[in-house]
Amino acid sequence: MVRAARVVDRLRRQGHQARLEAHRDDPDCAAHAEGELRACLANHQAHRCRGLRRALIVVPVEGTEVLVAVSWVRMRDRRSAAELRRLLVWPGAGSVVELSREIGRYRGVRFDAAASVSAVDGDTVISVRARPVSGAAGARLAGVIARAALG
Repeated sequence: MVRAARVVDRLRRQGHQARLEAHRDDPDCAAHAEGELRACLANHQAHRCRGLRRALIVVPVEGTEVLVAVSWVRMRDRRSAAELRRLLVWPGAGSVVELSREIGRYRGVRFDAAASVSAVDGDTVISVRARPVSGAAGARLAGVIARAALG
């Protein structure tokens, strides 16, 4: 909850009316990933994940809402986090499943064409994906909001 609240505060300080829609901690990272990323996280010997935290933040903007899906994947060390991030940014390699697909009213919204940024902070990979629910205006701002959320 603390990390999600910090992202909401960061967005608000930058002038966005962000609200935390949902957050969840999960010990099984692979169960909430897809594609090659899922296979990688399932290989506990090579890529031991120590925990997954996900949040969904909603930012009203220009007549629509931009959904911001944030995930924090905590790995065993800095090196394995850097390796995981390299896979995460590889096109088509998979992603962490957005919390919105599992709970809440935004289950039908897909993040396929979402603005996406990520970083490594110590042993944690932070991934932010932002996508408007509808409208071209929100699409223009999704990248700005994703970068603002990452910090």
